[in-house]
Amino acid sequence: AVAAKELRYLARHPRLRVGWVISCLLGLALVVFVALTDGLRHPWMVLAAQTMAFLAAQNSLNQFGFDGPAYWTQVAAGADPRGDLTGRNLAALLIGVVGTAVLALVLAAVTGGWLYVPVALCLGVGVLALSLGVADVVSVRFAYPLPEDASNLWAVQGTGQGCLVGVVQMVAFAAQGVLLLPVVALVVVGLVLWPPALVLVCPVAVAYGAWLWRVGLGLGADWLAGHQPELLAALSPRRAA
Repeated sequence: AVAAKELRYLARHPRLRVGWVISCLLGLALVVFVALTDGLRHPWMVLAAQTMAFLAAQNSLNQFGFDGPAYWTQVAAGADPRGDLTGRNLAALLIGVVGTAVLALVLAAVTGGWLYVPVALCLGVGVLALSLGVADVVSVRFAYPLPEDASNLWAVQGTGQGCLVGVVQMVAFAAQGVLLLPVVALVVVGLVLWPPALVLVCPVAVAYGAWLWRVGLGLGADWLAGHQPELLAALSPRRAA
């Protein structure tokens, strides 16, 4: 039910659509850049499709911001925070996997790297799961409301909040990058030293990402279970004041 609600939000909420449209445009820009650059039209460039998964996960760093003050219904209902976060993650995972698959197929058509498509998809799932684990912690500990003025899709509520949001998202981006290093190292080994390592990437990326997602989900849900009023106050600062 939560995942279905999030997918409906994506279709109806202008700011959510903006975030996903930007991710798609960046993916398209990657395809155009690869297609127009002779030195990049290598089959292994299909692996760059997992950047769509990473971009998709960044849209989940403020998972509750789109609820705003309406989050009080979740608090009043006493719903399980873990189930709520899981549903939000499933919606983001579905969209991210579809985006990654489409980008991988387009890159394969441009470069001829069809054999790398399964590896790219596994990498995408691992990157999404890992990044959503980080997002589950960040989105509950550093939630912020979206502006009520719908005329400016880029605005941020509150004086100085834009800077704080930027810092938090940079830290989250850095954390995701550090956690991805083991998988990146295995990919590099497969591309440069030992090609069979790319076969190992598939189970390793998925298992590693799933484990880190469960860790992040647990940390976020455990904190949220005892701090839902604080999250509601962060999402509705005017009422809290």
